Amino acid sequence: PQTSVTTVDTPPDVIAATGFAVVDTEAWAFIGADVYGWSPANLRWEIATRPLASVYHRNGVAAPLSYVVSAAWTPGTDAASRYMYKRDADAQWTTIGAGTGASPKYFAPGVNLIAGAQVLWAGHIDGNVNEIRSSTDPSSLANWSAATVVGSAASPITAMLDYNGALLICKTDGLWTYAPDFPLATPTVVIR
Repeated sequence: PQTSVTTVDTPPDVIAATGFAVVDTEAWAFIGADVYGWSPANLRWEIATRPLASVYHRNGVAAPLSYVVSAAWTPGTDAASRYMYKRDADAQWTTIGAGTGASPKYFAPGVNLIAGAQVLWAGHIDGNVNEIRSSTDPSSLANWSAATVVGSAASPITAMLDYNGALLICKTDGLWTYAPDFPLATPTVVIR
């Protein structure tokens, strides 16, 4: 195996790769607050329009309707910022408008077993450290479900994963499950 350094057409504001995304046929790199698309013709990362000037983005997550979403946070803090989304046909990334549900820390793609549809889960939203929501179309805040509270706010959500239609929710007080079979989020295993 061989490793090599890739190049960028415009230097980033800081040298801190914070995430990557694959949107159908496109590869994207998030470096500092800058967004770069891979140019196969030029064999380099080429700068794109910054969705927001002062945030860093995490790895992209596949979402329904061929969207990819990326959570964001303010550098130097642990505060979530508005997420961005993109489809392959879109020229640039779009930042979601301001409002309730715009700033989740975590995303997880999944399946709603009752409806048989793809969903996107969001968690640790707008500073509500123990809330989750779901959407079948992340391009508008109006498409998100009402919040579901998962346990105590004293134990924040730290990660999420959909496994066979059940959302596994990591919190600082253990592993929780949210599934159509259960009316409320319930702890499955508490690790101390």
